[in-house]
Order: sequence, then structure tokens, then C-alpha cells
Amino acid sequence: MLPDTFSDATWVSSVTVRSHAWQSRQKFDPRGSKQSKDGMTVPHGTNFVEGRAVQDKLVIGKQSLADFIFLLGEKLPENPVFPPGVDGVLGLARPSSPVTEKVNFWRQVKKVLVIPIFGIKLCPRDDPSQGTGEIVLGSVCHQCKKGPITQFRLLPGPYWSFEIEQVKVNTWVVDAQKALVIMDTSTGYILGPERTVTEINSMIDPVESTGTFTFVNCDTWLALPTISFSTPLNELKLTPKDYVIKTTDGKCMSAFVSSKSDKRFWRFGIAAHRHRYVIYNEHRKLVEFAAAKCP
Repeated sequence: MLPDTFSDATWVSSVTVRSHAWQSRQKFDPRGSKQSKDGMTVPHGTNFVEGRAVQDKLVIGKQSLADFIFLLGEKLPENPVFPPGVDGVLGLARPSSPVTEKVNFWRQVKKVLVIPIFGIKLCPRDDPSQGTGEIVLGSVCHQCKKGPITQFRLLPGPYWSFEIEQVKVNTWVVDAQKALVIMDTSTGYILGPERTVTEINSMIDPVESTGTFTFVNCDTWLALPTISFSTPLNELKLTPKDYVIKTTDGKCMSAFVSSKSDKRFWRFGIAAHRHRYVIYNEHRKLVEFAAAKCP
């Protein structure tokens, strides 16, 4: 399952799916589970997943939900953009509609949590197969973090979002307008307003640009500047270890990607979670960032 903080629906593919694009994926057999007769449709990226609600037992670590409701996908996108071994979506956003509320993971799981909170810890490696990560439900994982915590006030609504007022490259201010930040683990990148992203990428010694992606020198990438997102009280700093991604063909790519719009919002994907323990704290109405304690 793909933990997706941008999606509010949890779904898996049905054994009835015969599409070539889903042949190698694990599928769920609903026989023996409670099934709804009514169909439902939920968004997935720019596509949709169609199916029906199914009720069964969900086990995550030591947490168990006997009557968990999820969407059994019977008509799925023909171009799934999933990492190997991923067979569905664990939607971690808060419900946005009566339809997705029924199959919303967070609505259901927080009933059994002592505190409505979860955290995502990521410890990447140059060899992706050696990277580790975990999701901790119901409490702050103190052994997952080290150093101070940077806090941003959680905004109302379905998304895990907060507001920033300034973006800097080292000490140089590249954007001094308020903007919304949405946490989105469905993407590996940090997507933002076109003008600001273009300026950031121009200041990190680019050696190549494809129009969508910017590449930097792999020999000097550790000396690149720090990118900061801040309010008057808090500042999140991203170092090159966070925002430079090593590609499979040996290149070094910037995680900053233009949303092709100057709308005032950012989407913080996996790049904003790298080497971090990020706390999604509905109890205190905060999104919190700490350095991950990695092996």
C-alpha cells in the first residue's frame, strides 16, 4: 500500500481486474468479506477509481480494525504510477466528501488511537533498496527523532496543510508572499509556483534542464545552498541531502519541480520527508518536522 497524505480514500484492486497494467499487482479477493451492492467512484491523481465498498479486518503493526471499510477497485487507471510492490493506496488525508468519508482510513483508525496523531519517518540511502521507513500511529515516536522540532499550524480542511510567508536560498529571499503548503507523499518531488521554483533551480548551479526537471553537478552537490520555508516563528530548512535526488542513470536531480502555475501553493512530497520524522498532529493542530534518527 502507498501511504498517501494527499488522498482521502483507501483502495486496493479486485481479483476481477484483468487490465494488463495491473497484471503484476497483488489483488484482493472479496469472497468472505461484507460487500456493498452500490458502486462508488473516488479520484486518484488525474484519474478515477471505480468499485464498491468492502468491509474486512485491517492490521497495521499492533493496531487492528475489525470492521475496516475500503474501496475495492474494479475499474482502475490504465497508467498506474506506483513503485514496485505497491498494490493500492492507503489514503492518509482527512475526508473531503461524504463519498470518501466512508472509505477514509484516518476517520476509522483514529477511533482506536489514544491520541489522533501519526508520524512518518524516512531514512533513505543511495541504494533505494537499503532505505528504511515507518509509520507510527497514536503517539509521538521519541526514538524516531533527534534535535529540535519545527512546528507549523495545521489549517482546517481535508489536507494536512499549513501556511508559509517566505522562501529563501541561503539568506537570499526568493519569495516573500504567503503560500499554502500541502503535504503530499504521493509524489517524490516538491512542487511549487513556477516563478519561485525557476529561481531556486537557477541558484543551485544547474548543469542541465529538460523543461520539467533540473540536474546539478554530482561532484559538487553537497556544497549547494540551503532552501528555507518560514513563518515569523518557524523555519524549515532543506539541505542538498534532502532536495537532490540520485537517479538510476547516475544523475543528480533537483526535487524542486514547477507546478506550471503561479498559484500560491506548494506540495511537499517525499523529498520534504527525506531524513525526517514528520508528525501529523491533529490533536494539537500541528504539522511538525524533526530530523530522523536513522541507523
